[in-house]
Amino acid sequence: MLTRFKSNRIILSGGASLNRALIEYLKNDYKEIITLDDAQFNGAIGCCYYGERMGLK
Repeated sequence: MLTRFKSNRIILSGGASLNRALIEYLKNDYKEIITLDDAQFNGAIGCCYYGERMGLK
């Protein structure tokens, strides 16, 4: 999937962004790797937002 988006920079979010091995691997292809604070919560927050918008409570 990453080969479809050419860039020198990548932003990681979600629990996988805490994986040091993944970050080291990506350093071979990207000059800048950005990780978000509390990245492991991004998926959960997105699911909650989506559920609220869909009327799921």
